[in-house]
Amino acid sequence: METLLYDYEVDAIWCDIGGPSPFDEIAAGWYNWAKQSGRQVNNNNRCGGNYSDFNTPEYFTLNSYQVRKWESNSGLDPHSYGYNSGTALDKYMKGVDVIKQLVDIVSKGGNYLLDVGPTATGQIIPEMTTPLLQAGQWLSHSGAAIYSTRYWSVGPADTTYNLRFTTTPDAFYVIALSRPEGGVLRTRMRIPILEGDEVRLLGGSGKMLEWTREGEEVVVQVGEDEVGLVEYAWAFKVEYKS
Repeated sequence: METLLYDYEVDAIWCDIGGPSPFDEIAAGWYNWAKQSGRQVNNNNRCGGNYSDFNTPEYFTLNSYQVRKWESNSGLDPHSYGYNSGTALDKYMKGVDVIKQLVDIVSKGGNYLLDVGPTATGQIIPEMTTPLLQAGQWLSHSGAAIYSTRYWSVGPADTTYNLRFTTTPDAFYVIALSRPEGGVLRTRMRIPILEGDEVRLLGGSGKMLEWTREGEEVVVQVGEDEVGLVEYAWAFKVEYKS
């Protein structure tokens, strides 16, 4: 491990499985060496010691937002890291699965580490490339709801309408993981929206959407045509104007 730390000057140590290791004995020296070198280093919570920078749940996500840094990790294969010829092709994650998993994780303050396993000849099979391309296409128009955002501390989800939330200093994002029924977005959460704020569907036409309050719900009139412009997940930007 010291060879990795010093000879290869790694910035991150990502250990697997856990269990006894010498990391506690060498961690302080590595941290001090990095500080003197003007470098930032980190390690996950599986190195077998008492010191770590982030947690790494595997093949599952957390139920609520976390103040401590965390990173959910999984493979496109539902059971294996790397390529497994025994996995049926229809069992791989689909693009919609990757997108929904990403949204859920980010809304709770986490990172998403997704494994892509090449075959023995170095090829990435279509069942792996296709969901990645679909996720990339979605991020190309809805990435503002993901990149440089933070979790919403009031609550990461509206389970009634299958919504997730993220926030930035100048906007709030509502991400529907299910198609808004009847072209209408609803939430019972007390989201930070005031009269004069503007709502738009990322990846949509760009038009401003009408919103009202109906009892305890915020209701956004999206329209079926507008909803149909986006696939997989629908990210709405609430731009603060008031």
